[in-house]
Amino acid sequence: VLYVGAALIICLVNFDQIPSAIAIIFQDAFTGRAAAGGAIGTVVMMGVKRAIFSNEAGIGSAPIAHAAVKTKYPIREGIVAAMGPLIDTIIVCTATALVIIMSGAFGTEMYKAEDRYRVGFEAAPSRSLPVGWTLPNVADAPQEKYEFQPFTDGEQVLHYSHKGTEHTAIVLPKLPVNTGSIRFSYFKEAGDIEMVVMKENGVPIGSFELNEAHSTMERFGKQVLHLEGYHWDKQWSSYVINFDDLAAGKIRDGEKIMFQIIPKGDNVSWYFDRFELVSSAPGIALTTRAFDSFFEGFGSIFITFAVFFFAFSTLITWAYYGEVGVYYLTKNKMAVLGYKWIYSLVIIIGAVQTLDVVINFSDTMIGLLVIPNTIAILLLHGKVWEWTKSYFNELADGKIKAYN
Repeated sequence: VLYVGAALIICLVNFDQIPSAIAIIFQDAFTGRAAAGGAIGTVVMMGVKRAIFSNEAGIGSAPIAHAAVKTKYPIREGIVAAMGPLIDTIIVCTATALVIIMSGAFGTEMYKAEDRYRVGFEAAPSRSLPVGWTLPNVADAPQEKYEFQPFTDGEQVLHYSHKGTEHTAIVLPKLPVNTGSIRFSYFKEAGDIEMVVMKENGVPIGSFELNEAHSTMERFGKQVLHLEGYHWDKQWSSYVINFDDLAAGKIRDGEKIMFQIIPKGDNVSWYFDRFELVSSAPGIALTTRAFDSFFEGFGSIFITFAVFFFAFSTLITWAYYGEVGVYYLTKNKMAVLGYKWIYSLVIIIGAVQTLDVVINFSDTMIGLLVIPNTIAILLLHGKVWEWTKSYFNELADGKIKAYN
C-alpha cells in the first residue's frame, strides 16, 4: 500500500506528464525502441513473462491460498482472486512504469552515468577541430523529441556536415572502461558513420557501423563489444557500447580507450554529444533511481524497505504453496520438514546469484507450472461455468446476499 501510495503521489504531482508517458508506452511497444530494437514478438513475450511473474495468473498457485478461505460460496472467492491481476499488474506495475518513464530512465537511458568520466564539448576550441567538424550551440541543433530524456547535457554539441565523398575523421578524448559500457547521444540527418575503437596509444581494436542496431565487433573469434540501441533517423537518441570481453580486445580493466568517428557516404550530417561512462542499473536499482529523481535521497531508503517487505511476503507465500503441495502428494509431515530445509537452502543460494540467473530460473519454473494448470482448466471449465452461472442467478434472484 505504501509503495503504491508513493508511486501514485508522484503520478499526481506530475499529472500533466502522464498522457505523454502513456503515449511512449504504446509507441515503444510497437516500434521496439524500449527493447533496443527487439521485434514486436519479443516485446510481447517479455511483457507476458513479467506479467505472469507479477500476478501469477494462470499458473495455479493463487488457488492454493484462496482454497484456505472459509466461505459458503466458492465462486465469490474466485471473484476476489480475480482482483489479484488487476492490483498487481494494472495498478502496481503501471504506477511503477509511469514513474520510471517520467524519470527518463528507460531504453538506453536506463544506464546510470558516471559523471566523473564524460567527454563534453563545451571547453573544446572550434579552431582545433578538423575540417567539417563544428561545435554549434544546443539551441542551433535539432531539438529533442522526448521530453523525459535529455540527450544533450551542455551548451554545445559536436556536429559534422559535408557534401561530397571526401571526409575528415575526428578522434575524441580518452575514456576509461571501468564499468564496461560507454553511452553517447546522436542525431542523424544524412549519411553513415563508422566508429573505430582504439587503445589509448592509438592502436585500433576494431570498428563498427552506426547504421543499424545491435552491431557487434569480434576479435580472435570472441565478441569484444556490441552496440545496444535502436537506430533512428532525424531524431535524438543514444547508443550504449557494451564491452563484452576486454581480454579478447587486449584491453585491461581501467585502461583508457579512444573513439575515431569516420563519416561515410555522400552528403553526411550527424550531431553527437555526451560521450560518457555508464553502468548497468537493472531491476530494483532502476526503480530506486527513478524514485530518487523525484525525491532525492528518499528513493533509496523507501525502495529498500518496500522491496524487503515484498520479498519477505513472497518467500512466505511460496513456502506455503510448496508445503501444501508436498503434503498433498506425500501425506507425510517429515517430507514437509525436508521441503522446508531445502526451501531455506535455495533462498540462500538465490540471494547470492545475479538477477538474470534468478529471473531466468523463475521464468522456467513458472512456465512449467502453466502446463498442468492448463490441463486442469480444460477439464474443469464446464463445472466452473455451471457454478458461476448458478451463483449469479441466485444473486440476481435475491437468494444470496451480496454482503453476507
